[in-house]
Amino acid sequence: MPAIFVSTSKNQLWVDGEILWEIDTTKIDNKWWEDLNLHRSQHWSDKAIMTFENIPRSAIKKVQKMEN
Repeated sequence: MPAIFVSTSKNQLWVDGEILWEIDTTKIDNKWWEDLNLHRSQHWSDKAIMTFENIPRSAIKKVQKMEN
């Protein structure tokens, strides 16, 4: 099943390619779960979440292009 993995901390980022995305969760009603891969790690327990639901383009914005 496809999932979307998210960091809730700006200090702990995963980047897809070279672009950093921000999700406006006030525009969606997704159910969020602890990241099944990282929830046991105390360091990530409150920062790694995931959803199995789609996120519409209207709730996503490109924040910046990452430098290599």
